[in-house]
Amino acid sequence: MIAFDRGFTMGNITNSTFIDSGNDGIDVSGSTLSLANIVIENPADKGLSAGEGSTMTGHNIKVSKDEIGVVSKDLSTISLTDVTIEHTRLGIPCFQKKSEFGPGIVYLKKLRLTGIEVPYLIAENSDLIIDGVV
Repeated sequence: MIAFDRGFTMGNITNSTFIDSGNDGIDVSGSTLSLANIVIENPADKGLSAGEGSTMTGHNIKVSKDEIGVVSKDLSTISLTDVTIEHTRLGIPCFQKKSEFGPGIVYLKKLRLTGIEVPYLIAENSDLIIDGVV
């Protein structure tokens, strides 16, 4: 099992594969993280998760065979280009979970969804912007 779960960190993850992580593939809170050339396969819960004011950016991301693909919550912003989410129950949720924070925001360019049960779940005041369209 390989996963990345950190709070209040800053850094880059490149050219990495996370398989059978047992929970989330990459999960951060209060952090700034840049991703490039990432594959996340068969995490037990979420592929990418950003919470508590995190900023996650990146390109060439593939998430597959999970419960939730890419999630932004609690004043976090995710900005990704060239993203594939496949064989996932819930593709992209954005929401506020904790009352002391605010909504989640996800910006995606060049998104490919395949075999997704529920593509998006966007809570009030949260945003999902795909190729410039809200």
